[in-house]
Amino acid sequence: MAENEQDLKAELERLRAENEALKKNKPERAVTLKVSEKGALATARGPRTDGPGTNKDPDERQRKKLLLREPHVAPLTKYVEDLRVQRPDADIPWFDPTEAGVRARVLILLEAPGPRAVASGFISPDNGDPTAENMWKLLPEAGIDRGQEVVTWNVVPWHIGDGNRIRGAKVRDLDEARSTLGQLLGLLPQVRIVVLLGKRARQAWARHGLGAELKVLCAPHPSARNLRLRPDARGQILEALRKAHRMAGAKALAFLPG
Repeated sequence: MAENEQDLKAELERLRAENEALKKNKPERAVTLKVSEKGALATARGPRTDGPGTNKDPDERQRKKLLLREPHVAPLTKYVEDLRVQRPDADIPWFDPTEAGVRARVLILLEAPGPRAVASGFISPDNGDPTAENMWKLLPEAGIDRGQEVVTWNVVPWHIGDGNRIRGAKVRDLDEARSTLGQLLGLLPQVRIVVLLGKRARQAWARHGLGAELKVLCAPHPSARNLRLRPDARGQILEALRKAHRMAGAKALAFLPG
C-alpha cells in the first residue's frame, strides 16, 4: 500500500490505465470507474479505516470493483464468476479485494451472505449491517491487518432467503455448498488457520471433513443479537481472532527460508 498521497495518486492512475486497457481488449472485465479523490486516495488497495459501513459509499464500491483483477484476488474473482455460471439465479457477492485474498494466512468463515452483502456486492466487514460492523471493530482490536492476513467468506456462498431477509442455513444448504468450500481451500495455499464463526460454519466444516492439516478455531457468530443475548460471545470471538493472529504469524515465520 502506498505511503503518501503522491504514491496513492500514482497508483490510482495506474489502475485507471489498466481499466482503460481492459475496456479495449476485454470489455467484459472492465468496470465503470467513478472514484472520487476522497474515497480512492484514502488507500489505493487496502481497506479504509475511517469508519464502519464504507461499502454504503458508491465510490468505495467502485474502487473495490476495480481491484477485483489484482493478482492477490483475481483467482477468487474467477471462482465467484464460475459459481455464478453454475447458479445463474443465485446472488453470490465478490470477495473483498482490500483483504489479503490468496495471500491470506487466516480464513474466516461465517454462514451465508446477508441482504447488505448482496446490496454492496462484497463479503466484507465494511458492509453496513451490525454483523459486519462488529467484525470491523473486532479485527483491529485483535491486532489483525485485514489487508495482509485474512480473507472472509461463508460456508454457503450464495444468499438464502428472500430479497430482504436471510434465513438460517439448513443441512441441505450446507451439503449443496460442500464442493465450493473444497474448491476455495485449493485457492488459498497460504492459509494455516480457519476461524469458524457460528454454529452453521462449525456444522459445515464437520460435515465436509475438509482441511485436516489446518488449525481450526471456533467462536460464536458475531451477529448483534448473539452479542446482546450472550455476554461472553464478544470475548470468545476476540480471543479466537487474537489466537489466529498469533498462530498465523508464527506459522509465517516458520516458512521463511533460513
